[in-house]
Amino acid sequence: MSLVINLPQVPYVTVDKFAEMSGQKKNTVLDKCRAGVYPTLPRDSDREAVMINIAKMTKDAVSAAY
Repeated sequence: MSLVINLPQVPYVTVDKFAEMSGQKKNTVLDKCRAGVYPTLPRDSDREAVMINIAKMTKDAVSAAY
């Protein structure tokens, strides 16, 4: 049995794109980012877009015991 993972071609996605990919509402995604549930790229200011680190999320999911 082989494992195939289809990933976007970038390691980070915007909150809007992540919400679209996951089927969650944008506000739910933002709340989880603020709570530290979703790993994000550090920002220099509040005006910068929140970027979710989907590469880390994928790595953590693949290595998790189940």
